Amino acid sequence: MLAAYAGSVCSDSRNVIYMGMTMDTPNQVIDQRREKLLRDYAAGKVSWSTLRRRGFDDYVAVLGGLGALGLRPPVAPLEGVNRAARERGRALLRRALARQVSS
Repeated sequence: MLAAYAGSVCSDSRNVIYMGMTMDTPNQVIDQRREKLLRDYAAGKVSWSTLRRRGFDDYVAVLGGLGALGLRPPVAPLEGVNRAARERGRALLRRALARQVSS
């Protein structure tokens, strides 16, 4: 895009400015897209598989990104065919944590 523009171009660390107009740099656009994906994930609008398809290779990076934005991972509602198994898993974790705290 820069090579195709014949007018004067200046840039600072954040933006490229064309004739008084400010345009986001490619890195800013990517960061904005990643932030939107993380916000959508936290809100339950997109899934982990969607994040993987869109460039998040590591769930730890997702957790770090959510933390940097002050967000938490989504919690799936406790419904459906897996409800009993999920309740047992949560109870198991609660007991293990309680034993660890009391030790």
